[in-house]
Amino acid sequence: MAPRSVMLIEDDGVIARDLSDTLGELGFRVTGVASSADDALHLAAHDTPDVALVDIRIHGARDGIETASELFKRHRVPVVFLSAYADEITVARARRAGPFGYLVKPFRAAEIKTSIEVALYRAQMERALAERHQWFETTIDSLDDAIVCADEHGRVQLLNRAAERLTGWDATAARGLPLASVLQLERPHAEPTNPARSELEGLGAVLRHRDGGEAMVSRREAPIVADGRALGTVQVLRDIGDEFRLRAQVEFLERMAALGTLAASVAHEVNNPLSVVLGNLDLVLAAEGVAPLGSTRADAVPRMSEAMRRELLVDVRDAATRIRTIIGDLRALWQPPEPAAEGVASVEQTVAWALDVTSHETRHFARVESSVEPAMRVPLSHVRLGQVLINLVRNAAQALTPGRRGVVRVDARRAEGRCAIRVSDNGPGIPPEVQARLFEPFFTTRAHENGMGLGLYVSRRIVHAAGGELRLESRLGEGTTFIVTLPLVAEAGDDAPVVALTPRREPSSGRILLVDDDPATIMALARVLERHHHVTTANGGLAALERLEEDPSYDLVLLDLMMPDLPGDQVYARICERFPAVEPRVMLITAGAISHAARELVTRLGPRVLRKPLSAQELLDSVGRFLDAQELIH
Repeated sequence: MAPRSVMLIEDDGVIARDLSDTLGELGFRVTGVASSADDALHLAAHDTPDVALVDIRIHGARDGIETASELFKRHRVPVVFLSAYADEITVARARRAGPFGYLVKPFRAAEIKTSIEVALYRAQMERALAERHQWFETTIDSLDDAIVCADEHGRVQLLNRAAERLTGWDATAARGLPLASVLQLERPHAEPTNPARSELEGLGAVLRHRDGGEAMVSRREAPIVADGRALGTVQVLRDIGDEFRLRAQVEFLERMAALGTLAASVAHEVNNPLSVVLGNLDLVLAAEGVAPLGSTRADAVPRMSEAMRRELLVDVRDAATRIRTIIGDLRALWQPPEPAAEGVASVEQTVAWALDVTSHETRHFARVESSVEPAMRVPLSHVRLGQVLINLVRNAAQALTPGRRGVVRVDARRAEGRCAIRVSDNGPGIPPEVQARLFEPFFTTRAHENGMGLGLYVSRRIVHAAGGELRLESRLGEGTTFIVTLPLVAEAGDDAPVVALTPRREPSSGRILLVDDDPATIMALARVLERHHHVTTANGGLAALERLEEDPSYDLVLLDLMMPDLPGDQVYARICERFPAVEPRVMLITAGAISHAARELVTRLGPRVLRKPLSAQELLDSVGRFLDAQELIH
């Protein structure tokens, strides 16, 4: 092994020769002796030593301390100072140069050897540490992910190049700043009526760039721990803007591809009850001589009995209600669930009604059994609870093996202070991979039957909105059970009202301005309202404002939301501006809010919104309750 080399920087010739001889005897190679800074830097450039012994007081403008600093800066040469001075000022200056040793003259040969060996070892360790640090920095700078490290106080200590690009912060400028100042993260704001966008934006968060720009990022955080002590945290961020846009495009294409299937499903579901509506109405009209069937003469059509007419009209109403339910199921996809506690339903009555409604379907597949504990009431309207039970009973019957008459059973019991309704079948059961997706919208195992895949999705939303739970238990070969658990409504006195299956009331009389752009809708609604109220109609938003200019004293303004000449939200805004006293007497009536402004208005007015289609009784009840409330206020 070659001897380690030493350079002497000493302006006293006698001391220099003595040191040179001593170093040779100790096994070191002396590369040269310099008496000034210039000489030392010249020698080091031609033969860089492993270590330099430097006297602090030397010839020239620069002393040994300045020379040592320059040697280390240019050639990374470790320095051991040799000095006859040990005063605080000299030592403090020497310390700033970062020496690897400090010997006070006079010294012994053993002290020189020890100081040089220590300096060489320390220099070797520092070089290894510097190489390791450079390797580490190069590695993390090579990553595409942004790395941000903070200490235990939340102060930034490190940013790699990707983090500098992503945040806009220079690593040096960011060092020591609070982490939240460098990583300005916030959750993305999604349209509340667009669950697809919400799901995509759930990928990550929005990172605000130092210059004000934004980027969609994913973020992971991990603690930095050493010997059980938390030293800080490391944040790993990835720009997922491209991924987000790609997923959005894929989602859009998937939805477009699904529109065909959805349209066919909706057509199938709507056309069945619509056929009942059209067929029965044709029969009634033909019997009245209004619209003869085919080539049959009007006077040849037999008169229809009153009982038959009533039966046909009841079937028409049931079919129309089914169409409304289908539309409601579709609307539930993009709207939050409406408050479920619209009333209190008798479980016993609602189960009986649901089984009666589904009997024409289930009798072809199964024997239906039921057992219901009496006097249970839940905070769901009869219609909502019935919608859930009808879906579950239909699913149970359709799950049974064709050609084998199975059993569908409905049990309702009190369990742990709640109502538990179990709808069971003895069919083939549901595979685990299908169970995991059953409550997803549009997922169906009966695509060949044009099933829409919305029943279970909507049912779970209804139950959850009432503070309940809908889950399933299924084993292959043993059947399936859906369990609905709901809070119980406390028992009341014997005369406490229970929500009737068809609520009736006598509405208050009032003066109503009815605003819509569809003549048939205006006529139908006006006919119903005129049974109890004085009705003035306005065909469109502009006509409504003209009516109010003439007379702003209406007890109620029923305002359609979507109109071509002036949308309902704009009509409402003008009413607030020009007729502020009328604003509390405005109720919206809508078949669906499309624009963002319309959706905001529907949310803001809340209980003052009626949703089409409405039955005559629902319309009268809602208007009557509103007018009653207005009387109480005034």
